[in-house]
Amino acid sequence: MVILPCQYDTNHHGVAKACWVKGDLPKWGECGSNHLIFTDGHKVTSRTSNRYQLLSQMDKGDVSLTILNLTEEDGGTYSCRVAISGPFNDIKQCISLTVVKGSTTAPPSSTEPKTTATNQSTGPMTTEDILTSSAATNKSPEDPSPQTGILWCVLLLLVVLVSAGGLFIIGEKKNSRT
Repeated sequence: MVILPCQYDTNHHGVAKACWVKGDLPKWGECGSNHLIFTDGHKVTSRTSNRYQLLSQMDKGDVSLTILNLTEEDGGTYSCRVAISGPFNDIKQCISLTVVKGSTTAPPSSTEPKTTATNQSTGPMTTEDILTSSAATNKSPEDPSPQTGILWCVLLLLVVLVSAGGLFIIGEKKNSRT
């Protein structure tokens, strides 16, 4: 089992829809048809396998993905999207999960294997079937994407051009009257 973290502030955003995909998120829209799991913020509404669970408090903004019965094939990039109302407000987070066979086992004093996850790539996780995994966060959910900055620059340029064009037309009308 591994837990991939994804949280948001419900006090600021309210309860929101969220989804997870394996791979990169589509540039527009929600998770598309290739989602692993989808929630309306209160309950899971769709999932591709019972191995994918949202076991944390969704209504408190914790939509961390739990993957049960971890295998080497589970390695790869996982992406979480929280749908926040308004343009360009969605919270997006990508996590790289590496699963490799290891020789680590649970401490002998423990009756159950210990499984932990961290956001650093150096945080090992030990499972009963001797898999060592690590999860690394590539992007903070609060970091704006580069596309957002570009879109704002284009929007600002359009406003300046339209304003300049309007002033030019007004000036031409005044000159034609005299």
